[in-house]
Amino acid sequence: MKKIFITLSLTLLTITGTIAQQTMQLTFTAIDSTYYTQLDSIKVMNRTKECDTMLYWNDTVLVLDVNVGLQEQEVNEKFRVKAYPNPVVDEASLKVVIPEEGKVDVIISSIHGRLIQAKSYHLSPGMHEFSFIPGGEAMYFISFSWQGHKRYLKLINASPQKGRESFLSYVGGNDQIEEMKSSARSDFFEFTLGDQLLYVGYIDTLESGITDVPLESEIYTFQFAYNIPCIGTPTVEYEGQVYETVQIFSQCWLKENLNVGQMITGDHDMEDNEIIERYCFLDFEDSCNVYGGLYQWDEMMQYTTQEGAKGICPDGWHIPTDEEWKVLEGASDSYYGIGHFVWDNNEFRGFDAGKNLKSKSGWMENGNGIDLFGFASLPAGNLNWNWTFTALHFSSSYWTSTDYFDPGWSTHHSFIYNQNTSSRYIYYKYIGFSVRCVKD
Repeated sequence: MKKIFITLSLTLLTITGTIAQQTMQLTFTAIDSTYYTQLDSIKVMNRTKECDTMLYWNDTVLVLDVNVGLQEQEVNEKFRVKAYPNPVVDEASLKVVIPEEGKVDVIISSIHGRLIQAKSYHLSPGMHEFSFIPGGEAMYFISFSWQGHKRYLKLINASPQKGRESFLSYVGGNDQIEEMKSSARSDFFEFTLGDQLLYVGYIDTLESGITDVPLESEIYTFQFAYNIPCIGTPTVEYEGQVYETVQIFSQCWLKENLNVGQMITGDHDMEDNEIIERYCFLDFEDSCNVYGGLYQWDEMMQYTTQEGAKGICPDGWHIPTDEEWKVLEGASDSYYGIGHFVWDNNEFRGFDAGKNLKSKSGWMENGNGIDLFGFASLPAGNLNWNWTFTALHFSSSYWTSTDYFDPGWSTHHSFIYNQNTSSRYIYYKYIGFSVRCVKD
């Protein structure tokens, strides 16, 4: 069971050093279809504060302790870690300062959660230096544990060499406390109620992701089945149409673009009139029967800006958030995993998530989709800013429910007929895009 001290906005009740405390316990398990399966490791990422921590089997419980008082603040100041240079080419110096004698555990893992090295040292108070030679990984996560406290480093490998093994060795230490700038708040896991967390579970080469904003203790179950009907919900009947579903790790998606509402012509804005409206490509009803409807953002959201809203989705389903789309792309990409910073970029990104999520047919020039995960994205085109329908057979674009800071814009994710990658853009809300729903 890993314990992490978290930061919470609290009011001091007295001036005598009273410590306020609260505990939240996050428990993780996993299944493959309906069968229990053993996790190798779990990464917990705070997407709000941009820090993370790792759990390794058989430790599958993260306890978040709120403990605001002088003692913990003092430990935060005196237990510090640092890596230099970062990014590293040939060799990095890792330095750790501990205020009291004790055992220090050093764990090094890859960005995909694979354990690379785990060593323990009994060290005296003071500053200690380690040498780390990177191998074939592009990034390493390094944790230092001392007396139940943990510090974390992200080390970027500027020159990964395939086949070369990484190597950690102890250089030496002294009882002098070196004045060094550790990246303070980012070296250890922080959490405030209301932060958005991303959990990534790993089994062999597979990974599964869950997003949440926990407000109390929770039990999370990762799903490792994919390209099968959603467990317990193989189909959904909605507004006279039956939709197939697809399980893609811990997410359950409609396998088809949403096709609900009354068709209106593409030369009119959709209205807040208690009637769901849709566009069909070139104003042909048959286009909606094949590719689903196209919707302006406000109509899709049913005139709310609440992220993750039900919108025009069936009961028990919602419009996916930008973070949920990033999890889907990371789970579908063979190189960049869930939570990798590449998914935060705009335009074309990733390695092959687009190819893996696109349908095998329907694209111009036969496309390059292989539909590896059963998402079967179809090239439905869109209704453009000038009231023209474009890009049929060329691209598929999907709205997210994540509002942009400019009220007239929102985020969408797209796939192009000949691109292996996926793309992410900010665009006008009055554009008509496709909609996929994800299960609550």
